[in-house]
Amino acid sequence: MARKELSSLLYSLFKEIINNVNEYKSEGKIFKTKVPVAKEVIDFRYNEGSIRCQFSSNDIIKEKWDMDRKDYISSLSALTKPEPIYSNVISEISHKYSLSKSEAINYIEFPLQNFLQKIIGVDSSNLENEDIVNYVSELIARLEKTPFTWKIKAWIYGIWLADDEYGIYNGLKIRRPTSFDLESEKSGYMANLYGILNFNKPAAIIEMEERAKTHSEIFYKLEEILCILRLFKVGSIFSTRTEGDPSFLFQEYQENNISSAQFYSYKITNKDISEIKTLIKKMKEILSQDILKVHLNEPGPALIIPDRLLKVHKDVDPISIALQRYNDTLLKPENIESRITSIMTCFEALYLKGNEREGISRRLSQRAAIILKFTGLKPNNVYNKLKNAYDIRSTYIHGSPIGEEDYNGYKNVDKLLGDILDWARLSIIIFLQLRSKMDKDKIISLIDKAMLDENALFGLEKAIKENCIGYK
Repeated sequence: MARKELSSLLYSLFKEIINNVNEYKSEGKIFKTKVPVAKEVIDFRYNEGSIRCQFSSNDIIKEKWDMDRKDYISSLSALTKPEPIYSNVISEISHKYSLSKSEAINYIEFPLQNFLQKIIGVDSSNLENEDIVNYVSELIARLEKTPFTWKIKAWIYGIWLADDEYGIYNGLKIRRPTSFDLESEKSGYMANLYGILNFNKPAAIIEMEERAKTHSEIFYKLEEILCILRLFKVGSIFSTRTEGDPSFLFQEYQENNISSAQFYSYKITNKDISEIKTLIKKMKEILSQDILKVHLNEPGPALIIPDRLLKVHKDVDPISIALQRYNDTLLKPENIESRITSIMTCFEALYLKGNEREGISRRLSQRAAIILKFTGLKPNNVYNKLKNAYDIRSTYIHGSPIGEEDYNGYKNVDKLLGDILDWARLSIIIFLQLRSKMDKDKIISLIDKAMLDENALFGLEKAIKENCIGYK
């Protein structure tokens, strides 16, 4: 007997599940009920990324299809595993993808339960054949590990918008939050769980539509965008909530651990959009998971320590180190001396060679002053402030108290940190874009020559102008 195509078998299985659900609805085993899903938002105001609103005592009521929990559990197998079609699907998955029967069952069990919950919650009598075909296509894409379309919605801090919404490119937009976002079922649940006063309200919403194989991959693509936005201007940009919604079957939802602090934020205006678009396009060609240090498909913290954390790495990337320290300074809730220490490590990773042990403060300050001259900054100002910051770093890291004399008369230490953060950002942008032309040591050697040789200075400026954007 000829084997049926998996797509045909899955179509028949989904169709049978839908028929079973429709039968349960007609018998009253699945019934409509009105349930409170969120609190109504009143007096909603958005001002420079800050939301002021009140939650009404009134619940938002929705009519939903529901099923008694005990009936759901007892009927789960009958609803999702109709025979003989279910066994035929398991057999074909096992045969086609060289899986054991138990592996095939484990792979499809959760998707079928997800599908059942989705079908219970919608008007399943109106589902079109095209919808079922799309369900089948998505499940096969997961089995074959091929990309499919995801829609991502992320709650963002660290940027705020002058206008309601900006389309960056097809598949990416940034918008202001609305009262509707806070009235969503999950938002309402979180408000009730943590209390209205502690309910985090985003400064912006990012909506993405991208193709990816897994939720890990699509969340990596989101982190890539956040990293580029941190490089566009100095901003402590991070996400506290992400929802990943593929076209049909699955929904990935994540309440992020809020371990970041919003020290810096900036405004996006319509004038910025073309520059952001250009920078994203250029940086997405350069950035990689190795540079960003995003590791996919790893267990959560405190479960299993990945092998990569337990070994010495010979393939150290200085730009990756610099980017990590830049992000740490922007996001980690640490005191200002610790953050100055972290950002100076960023400069060390970029502007010092591996064997240099003497005159470190002078060397990195001079080299950074030369590079940052091409961004329009005054070299003397850069040199003096970096030297000052390095002195603070040295005093702090050696475990000594920092007195006023260590700030060298620079009373506004917040401003000092803000300045050197911006210079680190500009340096990273330049080094990232030059890395395909020359390695770090070659860049440093060219900088050193440029201090004494006008031709070398001209050559350095030419290399930056021809290969770099976003540094002015």
